[in-house]
Amino acid sequence: MTEKNTDIKKAPSIEFLQYHLPKVKAGLYRVEVAQTVTVPWDAETEAAFQNKGVDFKTIPEDAEKKPKTHIQQIFASENSFSIRGERTVLNPQEVLSVFPPPGSSGDHSNVLPHVVLRRSTLPWERESEREYEYRPWLAVLLFDEDEAPKPQTVTLQELYDQIPLDREPEEHDKDKVTVIDVPSADLKKIVPTGAELALLAHARKWKEKDGNDAGNERSVVIGNRLPRRGRTSIAHLVSMEYRYTSGQFNFTAKEEDTVRLVSLKNWRFHCLDEKSFMVTESVLKKLGDKGFSKIATDLLSKALLNKEIVGEKAFLSRPEVEKLVKGTQEKKNHLLQAALYKKLGFKSLLLELSRDQFRLPPVRANSEKNAPGEAYRKRSYVPLPHHLRNGQKTISWYHSPLISGHNNKEELRLPARAADELVLLNQASGMYDVSYATAWEIGRMIMLQSKKTSIALYQWKRSHAAIAKDIRTRIDHLPFTPMNVPDMPETVKTFFEDLAVLKPLPFNYLVPDERMLPKESLRFFCVDKLWVECLIDGAFSIGRVSKHQAKRDSAHRNSNVIPKSTHPVVSGILIRSDVVAGWPDLQVDGYAASHPDLKTEPSSEKLPVLRMERLSTNVLICLFSGDSEVNTVDIHQKPEGLHFGLSEPDALHFEGKSYFKLLRNVDTGDELEKPVEVSFDFHQDKTPKPYPLLRKVYIAKLAKSLNTLDSATFALQMIEGVQKVRFTTGG
Repeated sequence: MTEKNTDIKKAPSIEFLQYHLPKVKAGLYRVEVAQTVTVPWDAETEAAFQNKGVDFKTIPEDAEKKPKTHIQQIFASENSFSIRGERTVLNPQEVLSVFPPPGSSGDHSNVLPHVVLRRSTLPWERESEREYEYRPWLAVLLFDEDEAPKPQTVTLQELYDQIPLDREPEEHDKDKVTVIDVPSADLKKIVPTGAELALLAHARKWKEKDGNDAGNERSVVIGNRLPRRGRTSIAHLVSMEYRYTSGQFNFTAKEEDTVRLVSLKNWRFHCLDEKSFMVTESVLKKLGDKGFSKIATDLLSKALLNKEIVGEKAFLSRPEVEKLVKGTQEKKNHLLQAALYKKLGFKSLLLELSRDQFRLPPVRANSEKNAPGEAYRKRSYVPLPHHLRNGQKTISWYHSPLISGHNNKEELRLPARAADELVLLNQASGMYDVSYATAWEIGRMIMLQSKKTSIALYQWKRSHAAIAKDIRTRIDHLPFTPMNVPDMPETVKTFFEDLAVLKPLPFNYLVPDERMLPKESLRFFCVDKLWVECLIDGAFSIGRVSKHQAKRDSAHRNSNVIPKSTHPVVSGILIRSDVVAGWPDLQVDGYAASHPDLKTEPSSEKLPVLRMERLSTNVLICLFSGDSEVNTVDIHQKPEGLHFGLSEPDALHFEGKSYFKLLRNVDTGDELEKPVEVSFDFHQDKTPKPYPLLRKVYIAKLAKSLNTLDSATFALQMIEGVQKVRFTTGG
């Protein structure tokens, strides 16, 4: 198994834009129109104008000459109109996503919260300061739960009594608005300047493989404050319309104690308290590369392999760790850096997955004695207790519909009248294979469990049988009207379609032994078509008792009434990992060709996805269809999952005393080994390690350190990219 990872830079590509100004901004406009009419002068025309009381003026031929040559009349008109746009209420549909996800709990202490908006012009449709059209009117403010102002609903009348805004047409005094009242002293500490506001909003444009970018534009507004570790944080998207003067937030006389802000969107999330550490195989390899002895790493492996330990102090206090790093600060730093385990880290979780085919792990020795068992293991069989009808007990082989390798070649006679007809006997080992009998029986039980569907199927069968009987009693030469054969009910069709992709199947029939899908693992498989056929035949066996009824069901089977899989090969993957729980919008692409190099696109087309579903909080199944099984899988997040963050202090950068950011190549987006120290309010917290208490990042200073002049390049440098990890079945 091989894997590679990188940021998504191609297919589709993402372009960062400093801003996207609307053609016309929202607000009140006035149109003045004037028309001037000039006619030749004569006494009769002038008299006519005077008699009608029309104001006019005569134009002399020359300033020094008195003769009148023309009469001029000016017609003028003035009209006002307004362009409506979001102002005090934001349509929920305009918010595409927020990060960190609402209600999530993760290691977000180094993340700047942000909002992705569907309309790319929205942040610039109004202004935060007059005459500064490039500065957005939206900002993201972050509060700890214990300091967060409570949202309250007020009327527009109450709002305009507090903030310096003019009413717009079609606004009504009794309209409801959500506001927050922030203590002035607190707001002064965290509110961005006007220049920082311009850096904290940008637009994005997604381009597809064919270069099409129609409808793929979004805008993003970023916060300027880090969440606090171990606390619940609340983020607010607020309106800053005309709240700035000379680049600074304008605190009015009415806002000496609290400042009222319009909250357009708010969400909360929790930041994990302690860091976790785990010694894995990759950690042991890193320690070996750093000069740790084989004896020391073996001792560490024996005691702590794959065990998560919460807290740095708890990890360092383990006897094995103390012995390993005793008296050496450098070794201690290397161990902490290598074993740091971010529980919800997307990249780290995927790279730590164990990869294999869907089957039991191999036995320790591969002797002649267990050779038959090894052959069954490679075909995804599991030995399970089997209670026979005569009361005896034995051990029989069972495999689920998910198998490693190609489909089995057993030949079975379907339809079956009972599950016992599908029990196979292996002559060499003397053991039964109950896989297909189990499939048939579980299909029957699933159908009976759905009372409505089973009754509909039974009634449909009876109506078919009645029609067949009437046809046999007809006399050919007598005129009879054609008899309409009823179609299978939609509920029954849907049931069989779901059954074909294993949707109603209980989990323990998919994964009969936990060792086949251990924690933090990915398994490739093929779907045994014969197993699925037995499953469907068992479900269709409702009402099948006599030979005559079995014969009718056989006719239905031959007439293709029963839904069957039209796909030559169905294959897929199972993932059991915290990455499934932490990223519900996980994306999986499958390819038939084995292609371990992630820098280029796979030579084969993407395989169609038949089913992609979370079976539990941390288990995901993905089924692909095609002419051959899936051999390459790319796992990544949606492009909207791009977020902004900093690297936490560690012993390898700035002596662990500061957050930092690694620079990127602005042309390729590749991360460079060139750290930049992050400048922000770094107060000492109560914890033994330095931690920013206020956590406000000085955006302008950071942008200067990153050598960025606008919000687009600033976003590129600050991005924590959507990462992609590739898994292949070979290599």
